[in-house]
Amino acid sequence: MSTTAELLSWFTGLRADCRLEAGRLPLGALPGWHRDDKEISRDDGRYFRVVAADVRAGSREVASWSQPLVEPVGRGLSAFLVREFDGVLHVLVRAATEGGFLDGVELAPTVQCMSEGELEEETSPFLGLIPVQGSPRIRYDALHAEEGGRFLNAVSRYVVAETDAAATDAPPPGHAWATVSQLTALLRHSQYVNVQARTLVACLNSLG
Repeated sequence: MSTTAELLSWFTGLRADCRLEAGRLPLGALPGWHRDDKEISRDDGRYFRVVAADVRAGSREVASWSQPLVEPVGRGLSAFLVREFDGVLHVLVRAATEGGFLDGVELAPTVQCMSEGELEEETSPFLGLIPVQGSPRIRYDALHAEEGGRFLNAVSRYVVAETDAAATDAPPPGHAWATVSQLTALLRHSQYVNVQARTLVACLNSLG
């Protein structure tokens, strides 16, 4: 498959071609969204909402505070398809663009959906290759909470599953096969591998 130099050349080319523009809009100018005293959410209730949290804590630097938290609607999915080439395990990565990426593009899981709404609308040709729980093709399958200082009730199914499907012989644009060691090496650099893919690489490495 690809050498590390070839993988980085492919990735760098995608970054060079990526053009992102960001700006600010008042909430009142966003169609399909509304705000009340407790949350900012879509009129159809899909994807995510921003909720107001009023926190009381006896063991923190301050005793109380209020803050916004992003709450996804429904469970997400982050999955790697893996396959051996010449006896070496490879991971199918996807070049993803997300809001907040400093360099426009990062390496992401084969399939990544952060909410039930995203999963319902996902058009990845590989979504159908992610097996159900209990499949013998699964190497890792667990629910992970993405909660912390910014998220609430954010739970995703993390999966590593084997495949030999013909659809993965020649990945479509924006996808590439990489060895686990290549991805592990890229973890030393910032803004190369996204958070979800980092978690899955750690899970893979823990399997031995």
